[in-house]
Amino acid sequence: MPCCFRFNRVHHAANAHHVYRSLSSPRFLLGLVCSLLWGIFCTSLHAEPRLLRVGYVLDRSGPLVNDSRDFFAGAKVLLDEFNAKAGDKTIRQLVRESDGTPERTLQAALELARDDKVDVIVGLAGDAALSALVDSPAFAREGVPLLAPLSGLRLPAASLGGRVFFSRADYGQEIQYVVRYLRGVGLSRVVLVTQAGRPTGLQQAVRSAFTLAAAKTANQAALTVDEIVLPAAGAARQTELQRMAQTQAQALIVLGDSLDYAAVFQAYRRLSLGATVIGLSTVNPRTVLELVPSTKMSGAMLTQVMLNPVKTAIPLSREFERVFKKYFDEPPSHQSLAGFVAAHQLLAALGRISGPLNRVTLTSALQATVRLDVYGFEINYATVPQRGSEFVDLLMIRADGKLLQ
Repeated sequence: MPCCFRFNRVHHAANAHHVYRSLSSPRFLLGLVCSLLWGIFCTSLHAEPRLLRVGYVLDRSGPLVNDSRDFFAGAKVLLDEFNAKAGDKTIRQLVRESDGTPERTLQAALELARDDKVDVIVGLAGDAALSALVDSPAFAREGVPLLAPLSGLRLPAASLGGRVFFSRADYGQEIQYVVRYLRGVGLSRVVLVTQAGRPTGLQQAVRSAFTLAAAKTANQAALTVDEIVLPAAGAARQTELQRMAQTQAQALIVLGDSLDYAAVFQAYRRLSLGATVIGLSTVNPRTVLELVPSTKMSGAMLTQVMLNPVKTAIPLSREFERVFKKYFDEPPSHQSLAGFVAAHQLLAALGRISGPLNRVTLTSALQATVRLDVYGFEINYATVPQRGSEFVDLLMIRADGKLLQ
């Protein structure tokens, strides 16, 4: 260890006074302080070499419990695998809990940033939670990058501050895919179903995207689109459901979460057996199947922004299954596969850092990762700015509870 001073050993008592004066001199004290500080610095580096602190906000209640939990599981298995191969705890994963409200989610994120000193927060369930963090000056001051939030909102780049990194399609891209599907199978009468008293970013994004995607083109007729706003409960809700059945719509697009979708699906099916009922990626198929028996889910379709996690012919799904089943005795989900992809994105950024590891260098490394191939699933910010991916697919819930995608 480098030393800031020289110490000459003294053997004679006659030199004791000289030694005392040397130990009391400003030069000796300065050297001692330098030596101690260097020792502490080297010890801390030896104890935690290039330690990356990864934070998660985990919902314990609310409609996005399954989304939050599954994403966390998918990311965690890959980072645990990385730690096992690295031979030391290179990555430390820390969790704070939320009740699903944006207020508590913001509080948990600030606790991760201030108390746990995390370098990055990975995954965040819900549009309201994302908006709460993006709009918070306190969170912005922490400078913590946010990787792969589970939201399809397209927010102004200025509000993201260069610190929010998506890896999924937005709601507009989902709607464009749905409109192409409807036209492809010859359906032209559509009803958008929204919830009263909930002017969400999802509804605003879908209205705008649907207006553009459903318009008449040179060789395609315009879609006939109605919008029905459902009251929360009571006779007024039943009246609107009756009106919905009388429109003879060929497809319903339900804007809301899993609870909204399940409630609309069940109520509408009691009035009409017709019409495909489509939900967006805000709807978790596993949650829906917990609420509605699969035998009654005829005509249920959901958009997905991730590959089929159980189709092992897909290289990404096959690799994910190999790692996931080491840690969890349960089937993977689209959200857990999304977490796995996000963890790959984080490790790719980590590999770019050769100097100090902190929030600033990690943010820069994430910004520098323009294109990433994760076993055939591509994240490409040059082609799809801000989002990284425009992958959208439709799945159907079968009567036996299996998902056909």
